[in-house]
Amino acid sequence: MPLTSRTNVKAYCGVTVSTDDSLIDSLILYADAAVKKATNRVFASASYTERRDGNGREELRLQQYPVTALTSVKVDSNREFGADTALDADEYDLDGDAGLVYRIGTVWPCGTRNIRVVYTAGYSTIPDDVVHAANIIVADWYTRAKQLAGGQSQNELSGENLGEESQSYVKELVDGWGIPAQAVAILDRYRQL
Repeated sequence: MPLTSRTNVKAYCGVTVSTDDSLIDSLILYADAAVKKATNRVFASASYTERRDGNGREELRLQQYPVTALTSVKVDSNREFGADTALDADEYDLDGDAGLVYRIGTVWPCGTRNIRVVYTAGYSTIPDDVVHAANIIVADWYTRAKQLAGGQSQNELSGENLGEESQSYVKELVDGWGIPAQAVAILDRYRQL
């Protein structure tokens, strides 16, 4: 599921014609990939199977969150993960919002890829601020694409009216065609380290 829709982007940009629908659709896909790379997260709900290294601590961080269902947790130093390696549900506790699985009464045994967790994580409905960030990104890229198609340099003098005042400025590029600073500020709250 994309982070935003063509309808959302067109409303955000004030676009009423359909001549650029293909461009907008493409930019939405690129924005999804850019957000995934910037946050190291996938926002739409999906199923995951992760092999994790045992860390000798009580908590184990999963790559995706919020975790909405934990299907199985298996610990196996041989990494075969047969049925007999599954932990009972009373041997661990889940903090789904943080994506943390806590071992009860002991720690996760140290080892390389010796823990396998099958779970579902993500949002059934993308948070509004993430949708807004996606709209900002696509709108910025759409504007730049239209400027380039019209022969205007991205660094040309631009202006805007602010009520009774007008302001002129040179547009700054944020990391080339990267994510605009306003969207980065929103997405930083979701960044997985």
